[in-house]
Parts: sequence; structure tokens; C-alpha cells
Amino acid sequence: FLSGVNYLKIFLIIFVFFNIWVFLLVLSIMGTSFKLLGGKDSAKMFDVVDNPISGVMIGILATVLVQSSSTTTSIIISLVG
Repeated sequence: FLSGVNYLKIFLIIFVFFNIWVFLLVLSIMGTSFKLLGGKDSAKMFDVVDNPISGVMIGILATVLVQSSSTTTSIIISLVG
């Protein structure tokens, strides 16, 4: 039974589908977290800043997070669906 089956190819196909599933799951989790962070509490983050240097640091951090391609993809996916 199954004497001519290449088990490595079967394993690789299952592995690829599993990794795609994990990738989509992580995107969903990131989208949900950005929905939670993007509410009214995100405006408070900028109201707390009194020092201009800390304001620049928060701006740099926000820019780095938004410029990530996976972050942008997760935001778009969460806004669509």
C-alpha cells in the first residue's frame, strides 16, 4: 500500500499549507490588535507627550510600525473584512 509515494513531497505540501495558515492567523491577530489600538486610546498616546524629543521618538516608532509591509497588509485586511 502506497509503495511508490514520496513521503518528502507529501510532507512539504502539508508544511507549505500549514505555514500559509499560520501566516494568515498571525495577520488576523495583528489586524485585531490594530483595531484595538486604533481606537480612542491611540489619541491619548500623543496627548501625554510634553517633551518634543519623546514626541519625535513616538513618531519614529509609529512610522516604523506602519511602514512594515506585513503590518500594512494586516491593517488593510482587517479594514476590509
